[in-house]
Amino acid sequence: MDDGSTNSQELDASGKANFDSIYTADTPQPYLNVMRQLDYRIPTEAQAYIEHLVSRYSAAHPNQQEVHVLDIGTSYGINGALLKWNLSLVDFCDHYLTDGYSDLPLAQRDLHNQQLCLGRSPRSNIKVIGLDISKPALDFGLETGLLDHSVCVDLEKHSADDTQAEQIKQSDCLISTGCLGYVSEVSLRKIIELCAPNKPWMAHCLLRMFPLEPYRKLFESCGYRVWLSDEILPQRRFASAEEKKQVLDSLHQQGIDTTGYESGDYLWARVFYVVPDDLPDESWKFSVGLKNEQ
Repeated sequence: MDDGSTNSQELDASGKANFDSIYTADTPQPYLNVMRQLDYRIPTEAQAYIEHLVSRYSAAHPNQQEVHVLDIGTSYGINGALLKWNLSLVDFCDHYLTDGYSDLPLAQRDLHNQQLCLGRSPRSNIKVIGLDISKPALDFGLETGLLDHSVCVDLEKHSADDTQAEQIKQSDCLISTGCLGYVSEVSLRKIIELCAPNKPWMAHCLLRMFPLEPYRKLFESCGYRVWLSDEILPQRRFASAEEKKQVLDSLHQQGIDTTGYESGDYLWARVFYVVPDDLPDESWKFSVGLKNEQ
């Protein structure tokens, strides 16, 4: 098996390292192998914001027994592991980056997968719907119980079919921790329109190299307001000197000061809430500093 070295990672059109090849395996080991080397941490950093979103949504809908969370760009279901099963990213990595896992026969791999959540009870009021373009990753999330449902569709290029639309329509909350910038307002508009007349609450992370403005315009046009946290969250280390140069060039061209952030070793992301524009502040506002983006 490849050692996961990122030195030769190709860059995509945005200037970031392209990791497409590690999202299509039937187990998360190649993905986690690379992400651990890069100190991938955004799911953990964003967890408090996602937890808050779900808890405030629940408080505002006391008669609703279950909250359906659509995880956009879910990959192998890590956000589901953290949110529903109270696993940590360290737990997840330790379980799958064990010696010999990739050499196990399929039946033993399945048993190993099931043991990830052994002895844990999921939060019964949360149902996680995974949305991704990688069927192997989604299948893994379903088999392990990290996901309750899955939707495999590229909404950038296609519309959801009837079955996929029915799954998406269940969404009470939308979350993403790394896919915005690749997932554009095109996909988000389709999701919002499918959920109408309901308005899911949202929490998203967006790398600072990607502009917020196109998303803000979409959300406001659909009856939402956007609140941007004062906090900036580390996503992962740069995969190469070339990636760092490309990202810094992009940020500087946008007039963004990278001192203390991307000028170091990490990519950084902004986290923001998107809530219906008629929602009282006190029903959702977080304890960290937030500033209105209107």
